[in-house]
This record gives sequence, C-alpha cells and structure tokens, in this order.
Amino acid sequence: MVPTEKTYEASIFAEKLGVSSSTLRNYKSQFAKAGVTFRNHKGKTIYTENDLLLFNKMLNLHKQGGKTIKDCVLTVLSVQDSQDSTQDNQDNQDSQDSTQDNQDNIKDNQDSFQKYAITFKQYEDIIKRLEIQEQELQKYKAQIERRDRQVTELMRQMQELRKQTCRKRAWLMFWKN
Repeated sequence: MVPTEKTYEASIFAEKLGVSSSTLRNYKSQFAKAGVTFRNHKGKTIYTENDLLLFNKMLNLHKQGGKTIKDCVLTVLSVQDSQDSTQDNQDNQDSQDSTQDNQDNIKDNQDSFQKYAITFKQYEDIIKRLEIQEQELQKYKAQIERRDRQVTELMRQMQELRKQTCRKRAWLMFWKN
C-alpha cells in the first residue's frame, strides 16, 4: 500500500493559511495565471502539503511588503524553479561524484589485488621453503634413528662382552681360592 499525500479541501486550506475562501480563490487564480495547476476531485479543488508550502512562502514574501500578490507568486515560483534546477544539478553532480568514487574504488581494488597477489606469491615461496625444510628434517630424523639403533646395538654388545668377562673372572676366582 502506497502512502498518499495529505490533501485539504478549499475551506480547510484557507483556515490553515489564515485567509478567507474568497482570498484563497484570488491567490489560486494568481498561481493559475503563472502556470500552476491544482488537483480537482469531483469538481472541487484539492490542495496538497506542497501547495501549502508554496502559498505560505508567497504570503510571507507579501507580508515583508513592497510587492503585489502577483509579484510574490512569480518570485516564489522562480525561486522554486531555481531550487529544482539546483537540485537537478546537485543530482547530476552527485552522479558524477558517484561515478568518480566508483572509479576510485575500482583503482583501489586493483591496487589491493596487486598487493595481495604479491603477498600470495610470497606465501607460496614460504610454503615451498617449509616443505624443503620438512624433507631435510625427515632425513635428519632417519639418520638419528639409524645412529640410535647402532649405539643401542653397540651397548648390547658391550654388555654381552662384560658379562662374558665377568663369568670368566668368576671361574678363575673359584679356582684360585
């Protein structure tokens, strides 16, 4: 459901402006001569919040003095047109700024990509070096295990020789006594 803009019938609109219905008709005719159209519903003029702002600006300008209602209407409409034009220019500038921002973001992303690509290559190099070191470590472990087995075997042989020597000595001691 789309929200609808708040609207006013002529009598309520005149109350909001603080003028009579006939004065409102006069103001309406001045705006109509300047090219402003108002919505109609079942033959009655319907005023919107934007119309209320427009009429209030015109009344404030008229209260400042020195201008006719017609001049105030034209001034308000020219100011509104220039604001609309300024808004369009601002929208165009925003669009250009947005395009420039997008181009800057693309450039930043490309730079980041380059940096990460270099970093990725560095990581690959580090991984290769680590793999080589792991292979060398495995070789050293195998050499140490072989040496440990040899040392253990030598120690067994030495213990065996010592046992044999002790037995011979024990036998000799028996006969010496």
